[in-house]
Amino acid sequence: MDDLDFFEGRRPLPKIVFVLNKGKRTIAFTPWKEWRLIEPSPFTLRCGNKRTETLTYRYGMERSQTTSFESTIGSSLGQKGVASLESSLKTTLGEEIKFQVGTERQETFEFGSPECGYKVVRLYQQVRALHVKYEDTRFWHRDANELTLFHWMKPIYDATHAEQYDPSCNCEAVAAEGRRAGIAARIVCGNASRLAVQREDTGQFEFADDPAQLDLYLSDGAAPFYTDWFPEHLTFLAGMDRGEMIPAHVWEESVHFALIPQLEGAPEVHTELDEAFEPVVRVSGLRPPALAHPEREMTAER
Repeated sequence: MDDLDFFEGRRPLPKIVFVLNKGKRTIAFTPWKEWRLIEPSPFTLRCGNKRTETLTYRYGMERSQTTSFESTIGSSLGQKGVASLESSLKTTLGEEIKFQVGTERQETFEFGSPECGYKVVRLYQQVRALHVKYEDTRFWHRDANELTLFHWMKPIYDATHAEQYDPSCNCEAVAAEGRRAGIAARIVCGNASRLAVQREDTGQFEFADDPAQLDLYLSDGAAPFYTDWFPEHLTFLAGMDRGEMIPAHVWEESVHFALIPQLEGAPEVHTELDEAFEPVVRVSGLRPPALAHPEREMTAER
């Protein structure tokens, strides 16, 4: 569930530095996670108006970014070097990273608003960012490049909300009702999560943009949830099939602010690679075990 924890700002990950050719070449990765708005959101609809928008499902890196990486840093390392970096990054971060074109597909959806109110559509996708800095100080190979890559991940968060009454709609027959009190929550199901509210007067859950009650109860465990209860645009973006029943959790809505990581001074993991891009193990850097006979150690040193 950590991947579906919604937070603002950037959540830093350990900085990873690869050293080659006895320090004459370095490749530094400064990674972090963040939630990015999915275009064309955010947008607002009012007074029963409708709008058609094309959304893009993304997983992995975009073609333009992989092309930039391959033409600069990738070409300097070669295919074997890039594969070694991918393996080392996976070991350190615990997540697979591939410097190759990801998956993209598009679909069109219609969005509507309450007849006498408004709706604000906000859609987010979690990304893993990698700021890459490459330096080669060898005499005949001097080179330096840096760029930032974004790997679109699977978690999707729909923070859409609506109000049923808006004075600007001029609905004379509809009286403005006071806002019903409730506790903000997130319904998390598979790769998708959606803003919801638990009403204080009934204890029932509703999506933040739909007053229809959900057959879902707050508990320590997981409740059954039909993917059809999510709007089609959300299941599309999350890569979920319609008509399935999947366990869902209800979380109190909370936004965690994380400091933006600096390119310098972040926690670092250093790995030295040999010419075959294999990790170098330096035995001399290890503390030798204590000997049972110190006098023999002195004799050996002589």
